[in-house]
Parts: sequence; C-alpha cells; structure tokens
Amino acid sequence: MSDQPEVPAWIEWPVRVLATIVVLPFRLAWEALHLLGRGLARIGRGLAWLWHYLVVVPLLFLWRYLVVVPLAFLWRYLVVVPVLWIIRYVLTPVWDFLAWLTAPVWRALGRAVAWVAGGLIFVFEALVRLLYRWLLLPCWWAIRWVSVQLYRWVLRPGWLGAGWLLSLGYRWVLRPLGLAITWVSVQVCRWLLRPAGLAVAWGWRWTVRPAWRALAATGRWIRSEILHPAAETARSFLRAIGL
Repeated sequence: MSDQPEVPAWIEWPVRVLATIVVLPFRLAWEALHLLGRGLARIGRGLAWLWHYLVVVPLLFLWRYLVVVPLAFLWRYLVVVPVLWIIRYVLTPVWDFLAWLTAPVWRALGRAVAWVAGGLIFVFEALVRLLYRWLLLPCWWAIRWVSVQLYRWVLRPGWLGAGWLLSLGYRWVLRPLGLAITWVSVQVCRWLLRPAGLAVAWGWRWTVRPAWRALAATGRWIRSEILHPAAETARSFLRAIGL
C-alpha cells in the first residue's frame, strides 16, 4: 500500500495539463541556453588564448626592447650623467668659492640683525612693563572692586529674594497643584481606565478569541483538504514526467 493519499481526478488532470503546457517548454529552453552558453565559453577561451600569445606578448616584447630600453639608455647617458658631472665639477666649486667670498659679509649681517633684534626685544619688554603697571593692573583692581560691590548689593540680595519667592511658590502653588493632579489621576484610573480595561479584556475573551479560533480551524481544514492534495498531485506529476 502507498503512504501517499489518493488525489482526486478533478485536481490531478488539470495540474498535469498545466505542467505540460507551462513547465516543459521552459525546461527545454533552459537546456538549450545551457548548451549554447557552454559552447560560447569554449570559443571565448580559445580566442582569448590566441589574442594573448599572438598579439599581446609580441607587442609587449617590441615595446620593451624597441622603446623602453633605448629611451632609458638615452636618458641615463645623455641627461642624468652630464647633469651630475656639471653639478659635481662646475656648480659645487663655484658655490664653495662664493660661500668663501661672502662669508665676512654674512657674518657682519648676522651681527647687525642680532643687535637690532636685541634692541627691539628690550623696547618691547619696556612697553609691556609700562602697559602692565599703568593700565592692566589699575583696570584689574577696578574690575575686582566693581565685582565685589555688585555681588554684595545686587546678586546676593537678588538670589535670596528669588529663593524666598520659589519657596513660597512651592508651598502655596506647586505642592497643592501636584496633590490635586495626583487625586484626579487616581480617580480617573479607578472610575474610567480600570473599567475600560476590564471591558476590553471581556470583549477579547468572549468575542475576538472565539472568532480567531474559528478562522484558524477553517484555515487548517482548507490546507489539509484542498491545498495539500493539490500540492501532492503536482509533485507526483512532475516526478512522473522527470522534472
């Protein structure tokens, strides 16, 4: 005896006809495209091998030994070597002679620059001392005195007055308002939110849940009695035709 359930004939024959009309042409087209792709791949590999060894390799050989190597030789012995010889035997002696000739001038110029820089530094230090003693220090003492007086007669009394006002506001406004809001919230939760929640729970238990169970049972029946036999029939037919 077969373990598979017997499929009704009114489901089996339409599924076989549909598979023969739709699935089989696509399968044959896929096999033809597969064979064509394999043939094109082999031809492409052969053409690539011929291109590499008949065109690319000879061109690289000619480029290296007819262009790169001669140009490198000419650059080395017509440009680099003469320039290095000129730098070593012409420019270096000339530079050494000029340095020896102008050494006293550079030393005198360095001493003059150092003397001028020392004088400028001395003048700058004197200006900084005068500015600190007669401008910055008096300004600092004036700002300090103004800050102390401002804190003593404005900021400290204002801070104390603001603290007193905040204390009165908390005692006679914020605390009673918070108590009132708390009492209202408790009453709303007790007489409105809790009964509404109980009503929603009752509706879910006696209305939504039975409807959901009925829909689930209907879905299971459709899957076991209609969809599953149709799927088994389709798989049996596809296995029978070798797909």
